[in-house]
Parts: sequence; structure tokens; C-alpha cells
Amino acid sequence: MKNLLLFVFFVFCVNGLLGQKNPTLAVCDGKQYFCATGNMQEICVEIVVDSLFGNIDYYTINWGDSTQITRVKGNGNKSPGQVKHTYNLGNFYKSCVQKKEYVLKLLAFKMGDSTNNGFFLEFRNPPKASFSVSPDLKGCVGKPINFQDMSCLRNSNKPIEWSFGDGSVKSVTTSQKNSIATYSYLKAGKYEVKLKVENECGFDSEIKKIEIFENPKAVVTADSGSIPIKRTVKQNDTVKVCLRYNEGKIIFNSEKSLYSTNYKWMLSPLPGWRYDTLKSIGSGNKLFAVNFDVAGNFQLKSNCQ
Repeated sequence: MKNLLLFVFFVFCVNGLLGQKNPTLAVCDGKQYFCATGNMQEICVEIVVDSLFGNIDYYTINWGDSTQITRVKGNGNKSPGQVKHTYNLGNFYKSCVQKKEYVLKLLAFKMGDSTNNGFFLEFRNPPKASFSVSPDLKGCVGKPINFQDMSCLRNSNKPIEWSFGDGSVKSVTTSQKNSIATYSYLKAGKYEVKLKVENECGFDSEIKKIEIFENPKAVVTADSGSIPIKRTVKQNDTVKVCLRYNEGKIIFNSEKSLYSTNYKWMLSPLPGWRYDTLKSIGSGNKLFAVNFDVAGNFQLKSNCQ
């Protein structure tokens, strides 16, 4: 027993003095992690061999992903070179999962014996840009619209960049999740809103199209049964209704607006009026007709209110 302990101590001391190390795996370009770039991604590792370790017959590499083990022929006491492997990242890439790790195992076989070494390989995802718009993707000139960042994996030390499609750009650095950018458009039209976020693995962006309408106007024309009127009114104007034969009707038409047929018009207060069947016709520029049951002042409103 004493002789055995002396032998083990001797071997330990000799290996320590010689600095002998077991073969190990290293990433070819020295990266600490890989940024995921697609569903299938090739990586390169190199078997590092200590020249004092001795001649190695062959190596095996278990890639940690349930694929076939790779066998590499030994090159004496020198490195056998680089080895490449392709990982399937289909369920991981572009998800909101930050990282995925694999444990690689290297076995070196020499004269029937083997040594083993472990190695951690890490993939990281780029950010995933996403945002919501409220109240919806349609708005009116001068009315504030809220754009809420719903991105994942963005770096909070990097700015969030909003492009509103009219030449205006807003850059904000915040650690707050789901931050909100508020913006109002000065002209009617169609715009592309773009959100751009980044982290250590790159950039990502999302684009949504919104439509901005002119504030509504209408021509109010009296039909039979009410005092004849014809004048231009706009949102929040008051229409005075006088009844004949206990009922009156007013037809609302659009005025110089390409977008007016998208508006939902109504009057307040309720009750006292109801939509006429003309509303469903949709011919020409007619928006809707209203039947009144009581006389009084009614305020014109639309969905841009």
C-alpha cells in the first residue's frame, strides 16, 4: 500500500512538473458565445492537445444535441485540426429565449485508455422587435397616438428608435419594459411606423402601416318634415332641430375629404334620434341620415373625437 501511494505521488509530481494537460476543446475563433443567425448554424471547434500528453489514437466528440457522435483520427501528440458541426436552432432562433447551451464532451483514446473533457457552447438570440398601436391603426390629424414597445431581449443600455414615417425620428434609452412613445401627425395620409431595437447580437425592427384622416366636416341638409337648413358643420358643432309633423330627418354628406366615408358619425345626446336606413346605402358621399323624435340641440361627433 505504501509503495502504491508513493507511485501515485510520483506520477502526480512528474505530470505537474511537466505541465501535462488532457486534450480540450476550444472555439476556433475564440468566441465566448455564438449569436444565432438562422435555424441551422455551423460552428467550428478545435481539439487542443498538449505535446507532452503523448500519442493519441483517436477522439470522439459528443455535441450535446442528440446527433451522431463524431470520431476524429489522432495525429500523434499534435492537434488533429478543426472540426465543424451544424446545430438545428429552429425552435430557439428568433424566439424570446435569451440563450441556449449545449454541453460538448471530448474523449481522447490512447492505448486503450481514455480521458474526457467537457465544454459549454452557448448561443444567444438577437432582439425581437414588436410594438402595439392605440387606440388603433387609424387616427386623426392632431390627435395623439400611443406606440408601445413590446420587444423582447433588447439591451436596455441601447436606445429604442422610433421612425414615424413623416421624417420624424425619436430615440429613447430606457430600462423600462413596454415603454410608450406618443406622437401626433400634422397631415392626413398613410405612414409607415418603424421600431428598431438592438442587443449584443444585432438589430431587429418591426414596421406597421397607419392611416391618418382629416378632422371631419359635413354638409347638413334638411329633408321633408324639418325646417330647411343647409350649412357646413364640423365635429362638436351643434345642429338645431325643429320638428314638423312630429318627426324630422337630416342627411349628412361629406365635404372635400377623401377619407370621410371611414368616419363613424353620431349625434349626442341620446335619446332623441335614430339612424335612418339611408345609412346602409353608402352611395355617393352620403354618410348617414338621422330621424329625430324630439326637437332640440344635438352635437355632431365622429370616431376622431
